[in-house]
Amino acid sequence: MTGAYSPTDTNENDVLSCAKYAVDNREPKGTVSLVKILSAEKQVVAGMNYKMQLSIMSNGVPQVVNVVVWSKLDGTKEVISYE
Repeated sequence: MTGAYSPTDTNENDVLSCAKYAVDNREPKGTVSLVKILSAEKQVVAGMNYKMQLSIMSNGVPQVVNVVVWSKLDGTKEVISYE
């Protein structure tokens, strides 16, 4: 259905790219690393939104975060939410 989120494969290249983008752009840079993508959904917009639950290491502490990354039509990305 257009506009709704639908489940997607956590091993999909675009999902992995967006997950890495989200953690690589956390401040201060280099303090967060991606461990595993736990779940992923995508939504068709002007580009694609990827809603993901990620297992990360933040300053050596394991955490689970929920992120939304907008993959724009021009190839750029933007983190919409990171909780």
